[in-house]
Amino acid sequence: CDWNNNGVNDDAEAGLGDSDGDGHPDNSDSHAYNSSLWEDWNGDSVNDSAASPDSDVDGRLNTRDSHPYDPSRGEDWNNNGTNDSQEVAPPVGMVIDSDGDGTLDQNDSHPNDSALWDDRNDNGTDDSTEDYYLDNDADGITNALDSHPHDISLWNDRDNNGVNDQDEILITDADADGYAASLDSHPENANLWNDRNQNGINDELEAPPDTDQVAEVVVLCGSFQPDATTEVGSHL
Repeated sequence: CDWNNNGVNDDAEAGLGDSDGDGHPDNSDSHAYNSSLWEDWNGDSVNDSAASPDSDVDGRLNTRDSHPYDPSRGEDWNNNGTNDSQEVAPPVGMVIDSDGDGTLDQNDSHPNDSALWDDRNDNGTDDSTEDYYLDNDADGITNALDSHPHDISLWNDRDNNGVNDQDEILITDADADGYAASLDSHPENANLWNDRNQNGINDELEAPPDTDQVAEVVVLCGSFQPDATTEVGSHL
C-alpha cells in the first residue's frame, strides 16, 4: 500500500505499522523495535502495567490503592483508618480544615499536619511532588509506594518501627503478665512465667542450686561444724 510511490508502505509512514510484530502499532509502542516491550514509558525495561501488581489482592492495582499492602483499606486516601466511601460527610455547610493547609480533612492525608496533605504512602513527601517512577534506594519499589524511599531495607514499614509490616510477628500475652506467650512457661497463668521445673514456683524465687558441690549441712549437735570450704565427701 504505497500510494505515494516512495518505496515505503503508507501505514508504516503514518506510524500504524508494527515493526516488531508485538501487536502494538509503532505510533503507540514505547519500543517499536522490541517485541517484549510496548508500554515501558519510564524506560526501566518493564512494561508499566506489569510493574503495578495488586499486592494485597483486593482487586485494586497498587497504583490505584491507597494502602497497597492492606486489603481492608483500598481507598483511605486521607489515611484516617476508614475507606473514604464509608466515611460520614460533615453536615452541609460545615467545612473542616484542621491544619489550615487549604485541603479539607476528608481529603487530607495528614489532616493535622499543614506540611502534608497528599502523602498517601506516608513517607513524609506529598505524592504529587514525587516522581512516581523514581526508585531512589533501588529496592524495586517506586518512591510513591515506598514507606522509606531512601532505605533499601524498608519499603512497607508503615508503623515506622524498623521492620517491614509483612515480616512482623504478632506477639500475644494471653495472661497479661508481661511475658510473651513464646517466652512464658505458663502462658495462661498470670502468677507463673518462669516455672520451668513445674513445681508451682517461679524459678528465680527458689533457693539457688548447689552448683559448686560445697557442703551446706551444719551439724547442730557435737563440737564439729564444717566451714564454707568443706567439700562433699571430705572426712569429718
